[in-house]
Amino acid sequence: GCQEKCKYLFSQVDISTINDPHNVSNLHLFQSLRKITSTTPESDINYGQLAQISACPQLVAGLKAYNNEKLRYEAYWFACNLCYADDDGLEALMLLGIVDCMLTDLSESSSNIQELGFQALGNIAGTSPQWRNILLDKGVMTSVGRSLDPERTSLTTIQQATWCLCNLVREKPSPA
Repeated sequence: GCQEKCKYLFSQVDISTINDPHNVSNLHLFQSLRKITSTTPESDINYGQLAQISACPQLVAGLKAYNNEKLRYEAYWFACNLCYADDDGLEALMLLGIVDCMLTDLSESSSNIQELGFQALGNIAGTSPQWRNILLDKGVMTSVGRSLDPERTSLTTIQQATWCLCNLVREKPSPA
């Protein structure tokens, strides 16, 4: 199934060459990971189990491949898909530092990466009041606010940021 394919693909990622934009094998692996989670019917994906499998150093390395924008984009899209996980899966992603990585990258990344970061954080916030509060405690509101520059931010990025913010304030009980 989906989980087994992803586990195999992660085992093939070479962290030592992940920042090399000329090494396309890692890019192809991350594209495959993204495509699996983007095209497999949701009913066939156990997001919690998949997130636990994917919470590995290879994913973090992909998110931090600052010299390889295409690979980073694929890693972010895959991570965004994972943010539909259950509590155990989200906890695995949180413990690995993926959310912290996304919060840092909101103000330092291209608009494509920003949009996926906003979408991922919005997915997490929309999961439950517990996860929304965890994000609020991590300072997500400040990170979102600092990342938006009215002079440079695209309309689609602003739309994703707005959706993220809506998920941060909509659940009952209301945020403290």
